[in-house]
Amino acid sequence: MDRPSPYATVASQGPPPPSFLKSLFSLVHDMSAVQRFSRLRMVHPENVLAHTGMVCVFAYAIASTLIEKGRRELRPLDLSVVLARAVVHDMDETITGDIVRPTKYFSGTLREELGKLEAEGISNIAAALGLPLIKPTFDFAKYGREGYVVKLADMLSALCTVYIEVCVVGNSAMMQAAQGMKRGLKDLHYGPERWNKAELVVIDAILDEANVMLDVVMLHSNPLPSLHKER
Repeated sequence: MDRPSPYATVASQGPPPPSFLKSLFSLVHDMSAVQRFSRLRMVHPENVLAHTGMVCVFAYAIASTLIEKGRRELRPLDLSVVLARAVVHDMDETITGDIVRPTKYFSGTLREELGKLEAEGISNIAAALGLPLIKPTFDFAKYGREGYVVKLADMLSALCTVYIEVCVVGNSAMMQAAQGMKRGLKDLHYGPERWNKAELVVIDAILDEANVMLDVVMLHSNPLPSLHKER
C-alpha cells in the first residue's frame, strides 16, 4: 500500500485565498526576473525559475534511479518530498536576489542577517498562497536523504549551466564560476551510513561523471582574472 504524501494534508486546510492565482503568477514572475550568475556575462542567461525547473528534473531522475536501483529495505526515498523541496529551495531569492558567494558568505553576521531576510520572504510566500507547508519544506530542503538529492541536483544544475556555457558555446568568462565547483563537489558529503550499497553505487557514479565533466570545463582558460576569491 502506498504511503500518503504529507503534502496531501494541505487540501484539508480549506480553499485557497482569494488572491491565490495572482499570488502564484507573481511568484513565478518574480522567480523568472532574478538572474543567476549575476556577476558573470552569459551567452544564454539563466533565471531562478529556469534553474528551479532544471533542479526538479535532475532531482526526479536521481531520486527515481535511487528508488529503482537501491531497493532500500528500511525506507525508500519519498519522491514527493524530494520534488516539493526542489520546487521551493530557491524561492527565497525572490526577496534576496541571487547573491554571489563572496558576498553571501563574507561573514557570519552577514549570513545570519540574510537568513532572516530569506525566512521573511518564504513566510510571505506561504501566507500569500495559503500554503503553510512551504516554510518547513524550505527550511529542511537540503536535510536528510531527500535533502541530499536536492543538494546534488542543485550542484549538477550549476555544473550543467557552466558546462554548456564554456564547452558548448565557448563562453570562457564562465570559468570563474567553475573554479569553486571542484571544492563544492568534493564537499558534497552524502553520509555513507544513510545509503545501502546499491544506492552508493548510483551516487558515486553520478559524482564521478560530474567530476569528469568539470575536468573538461577546467581544460579551458579565462583570459580575464577574477578580482574576488570564491568562498
